[in-house]
Amino acid sequence: MLLVIGLFYIFVQACICEAFAVSRSSSRNYSGRRRYSLSTATQLRVNDSCVQNTSSASEGEYSCIGLLSPSSLSKLPPSVVNLTITRSNLTALHSSHLQHLTNLHRLSIRDSLLVMRNDTWGTSPEISVISLDGCWSNLPDDRHSNAPMNTRSDRPHLVLIPKVWSGMDSLRRLELSKCNVIVRDAEVGFSALPPNCKLVFTEGSLECQSSHDYLLGMVEAGRADVSKNITCFTLGDISMFNTYYTFNDKPLLDVLKLRKSMELCPSKCSCVLLGIRSMDRPLLSVNCTNAGLTRLPDRIPPLASTLVMSNNKLSNMDALFSNRHYSRLANCDFSDNFISNINGTALVSYISSRSHDIKFVLRNNNLTTFPVWELSSFYSRSHRSGKKHLPAFELSGNPWDCHNCSFSPYFKTFVYDNMFHIKDYAEVRCDNTGERIFHTDFDRQCNPPPSLLLPIDVLNIFMALVLSLLLADFAYNFYQYRTHGKLPWIVRHCKIC
Repeated sequence: MLLVIGLFYIFVQACICEAFAVSRSSSRNYSGRRRYSLSTATQLRVNDSCVQNTSSASEGEYSCIGLLSPSSLSKLPPSVVNLTITRSNLTALHSSHLQHLTNLHRLSIRDSLLVMRNDTWGTSPEISVISLDGCWSNLPDDRHSNAPMNTRSDRPHLVLIPKVWSGMDSLRRLELSKCNVIVRDAEVGFSALPPNCKLVFTEGSLECQSSHDYLLGMVEAGRADVSKNITCFTLGDISMFNTYYTFNDKPLLDVLKLRKSMELCPSKCSCVLLGIRSMDRPLLSVNCTNAGLTRLPDRIPPLASTLVMSNNKLSNMDALFSNRHYSRLANCDFSDNFISNINGTALVSYISSRSHDIKFVLRNNNLTTFPVWELSSFYSRSHRSGKKHLPAFELSGNPWDCHNCSFSPYFKTFVYDNMFHIKDYAEVRCDNTGERIFHTDFDRQCNPPPSLLLPIDVLNIFMALVLSLLLADFAYNFYQYRTHGKLPWIVRHCKIC
C-alpha cells in the first residue's frame, strides 16, 4: 500500500514539473510582448484563427490571432467593420488582402510582424482608421539583448512606407503606439497622408532624421498629435561618441525644434547638429570658415555650442559678449583673423555667469596685449569660491610686444599661473625675438643694472677735486709766507688788498 502511494506521489510531482516547464517555455516565447487572451465565452469561432466578438454592440467586429500570413484574411466575411489582428505574421501585407472587406472601417494590428509591400493601397476597402500597436518589421539580434537600449543599433523597428497611404483618400486617422518607427522616403513621410487624415502618435519612438522637420508644421496645423514622451532613436554603428551624445531616447519634439532652429544659420555658414549632451546643451556647430566676414553674424541658432570663425577678417569680437544668440557657446574659434584688442571687462562679464566651460581659440591674430589684470582677478576669485567652469585660451601666433615692460612681465606671470587654461602656453612667443614668453627674462630687460657713475657722482667728484686744489693752494701759500714772507699772488695783485 505504501509503495502504491509513493508511486502515485512521484507521478503527481512529475506532472506538476512538466506543466511548469511548458508554462515557462510559453512565457519565454512571448517575453517582452503583451499577452492577449480572448474569452471563449463571448466569442463565436468562425475559422481556425479568426473569431467574431459577440459581446460588442456591433456585429462586424472580428479578431484574428496568430495568422501565419496575410492570405489568411481572405477567409473573413465581407461584413467585417472593425478588424483587430494580434500576434500575427503579416509579411507583404497589401490592400488586396482586404479588398473583399468592403465594409471595413477600422484596422487594428497589435504585437505583430508587419511588413508592407512598397505599393500604393487602393481606395477599396475604404478604411478610415488604421491603428498599429506594438508592431515591428524586424527581429532584434539576441547577441546584444543585454545591452542598454539607448546604446543598441538593432532595436526592433516598424518600417512604414508613405506610398502605402498616399492613395487612401478615405483614411482619417493613423494611430501609432509602442512602435519604433522608421519611415522610408522620410522627406515625404507622414506629410503624404491624405489632407483630412490626422496622425496620432502616443507612445514609442521615431528614427531621428532632419527630413522629419515637417512634423512640427503638422503639429502646429492640428494634423498631428505627437505625445511629448515620443523619443528619437538612431540606427547604424554605435561608437563611444554617439553613445554618449546619442539622440536615442531624447524627446522627439525637442530634437525637431533644435533642428528647426538651424534655420537661423547665417547664409555664408554651415550648421550641423552632431549630438546632444542634454536638451539645453546640444552639440550644434556653426562653421563660418573662409566666409570673408568682417563682423560676427547678427543671428545664429540660440543653442549653438560651437562657433568657428577662422580665416575671416574680424578686427574685434565685442558682439560676442552682447548678443544673446551667443550666450550658450562652449567653443569659439577666432583663429587667423585681425583681432587686435579684447575688452577685458566685457569678457569677464560674459564668462562669469556661465555654468559650463568655454574655450577661446585666438591663434594667429594681431594681439599685442591681453586683459591679464581682469582675468587674473577672475581666476583668483573663482579658485577661492570653488568655481569649476573656467575659460581656456589658445594664444600662440600673436605678435606679443615684449618691449612693453608695463605689460609683458605681467603677461608672463599670467600665462605661468594659468598654464592649465592656456592650452598652447609653450608656443606663446615674443614677436620681436621669437623667444618663448616662458624663457624671456623680463627682470633684466625691464630693470637693467645701474651704470657705474651717475651724473651726481660725476658732480661730486668734480667738486672734491676743486676743493682739493684749493686746500693745496692754501697750504702752499701758507708755506711761502712763513718761510719767505712772500704773500700769495692774488694778494699782491689785488689793489683792494
